[in-house]
Amino acid sequence: MDALEDFTLRILIVAALVSFAIDMGTAHDDERQHAWIESFSIVVAVATCSLVTATNDYQKEKQF
Repeated sequence: MDALEDFTLRILIVAALVSFAIDMGTAHDDERQHAWIESFSIVVAVATCSLVTATNDYQKEKQF
């Protein structure tokens, strides 16, 4: 949870939520199948970054 306290990651999470809401609200019926992909990719990037940060912190704590 400490990794998610980064201001940039919080902005990306909000951006993913806003992007999802806008894409789903403005997409036509045939485009809705793919409208969620951009938002999901932002969430995956945030999850990857926070996992790497948490793993690095754990390794440093273990080494200390």
